[in-house]
Amino acid sequence: MRKISKKGKKLLLIIAIFLICICVGIGIFIFVQSLTPIYEEIKVEAGTENITVKDFLKDEDDEGSLSTEITSEMLNNIGEYEITIVVDDKEYISTMIVEDTIAPTATSVDVEVYETQSVTAEEFVSDIDDVTEVNISFKDEVSTDKAGDYTVTILLVDEADNKTTIESTLTVKVDDVAPTISGTENIKVVVGDTVSYKKGVSAQDNVDGEVDFEVDTSNVNLEEAGTYEVTYSATDSAGNTATETIKVYVVSDSDDVTEDEVYAKADAVLEKIIDDSMTKREICKAIYNWVHNHMSYINSSDKSSWTKAAMYAFNNKKGDCYNYFAITKALLTEAGIENIDLSATKHTHYWNFVKVEEGWYHLDTTPRTDHPNLFLRTDAWMDAYSATHSYCFSYDPDSKPASATE
Repeated sequence: MRKISKKGKKLLLIIAIFLICICVGIGIFIFVQSLTPIYEEIKVEAGTENITVKDFLKDEDDEGSLSTEITSEMLNNIGEYEITIVVDDKEYISTMIVEDTIAPTATSVDVEVYETQSVTAEEFVSDIDDVTEVNISFKDEVSTDKAGDYTVTILLVDEADNKTTIESTLTVKVDDVAPTISGTENIKVVVGDTVSYKKGVSAQDNVDGEVDFEVDTSNVNLEEAGTYEVTYSATDSAGNTATETIKVYVVSDSDDVTEDEVYAKADAVLEKIIDDSMTKREICKAIYNWVHNHMSYINSSDKSSWTKAAMYAFNNKKGDCYNYFAITKALLTEAGIENIDLSATKHTHYWNFVKVEEGWYHLDTTPRTDHPNLFLRTDAWMDAYSATHSYCFSYDPDSKPASATE
């Protein structure tokens, strides 16, 4: 065994002393640190509403104050913040670590769509709760190409990468609803004029929204007076087609009023007051009420033709009994109600005789001062009323069939 020289012994002694000094220094540092009245760092869950100086003090009996203001913005945002605390007039620095360890929560929402209709992940969840911003996405690819019920998994990830999955149901339905065409109406045009068939018309679909539509005007001849049909059609992406048909009345520009012109006016009214579900009696009642509500009485009129009288009534909303009779005749005829013209034999008066489900009846839309109900009256009723009112309804029995008895 070799002996250590004196020089070697001195070197070993110096090293030993150096190591002892380091250990003593570390011990002193640890001891001094242990005397610090605050925690070097504290961890806070994001969203915590209130942090006080007590949260930083090791001894709950110590007193101190916060030199750094802790704001709600700090507490709601993940990160590390240096906080200065004053204890016994001495400042200390602590690190406040704001972390998010809680995964987001949300409520599942079931969604119904039609085939090929797009969906977003956001539609499948509601009431999302998390302190930080949450990213919402589909866990797997979602398709709406085929009808059926599907389980959809939604992935919620917050800024701290906490994850939650939510399962919802996606119902894909077959689109069998045709678009709705609106704004179509019968058109009246003078021979030789042009027509804007698409003005004011649109087509709306339950899936595709607004869709294009086509107008078939192949049957229209704007150079010849007459009544023509125009068909509108709209098809959605699922192949459902809707059609609407209107009438185009091409009229001459002379003073004469044609039946087509009058019926065009009647159609515009009937479209608003009747529908296919109504009985003949109900249609007559709708016409009777409309004339009563829209016409006012005057004492004279041009009785050269019923079409002129009807057109005057449609345009001016007034007239005498001949105008009332004429406008009612136009509405009844265009509504498909069989009717006969009646006129008094002892006075100048005109009214209508109509056929409904129960048979023939008198119908007079002209107002009278004693306000009788002249809607669908029998021969017997009219004869009795006429006898007590200067024979105002003195008609020729041979000019019409007998009325219903009730």
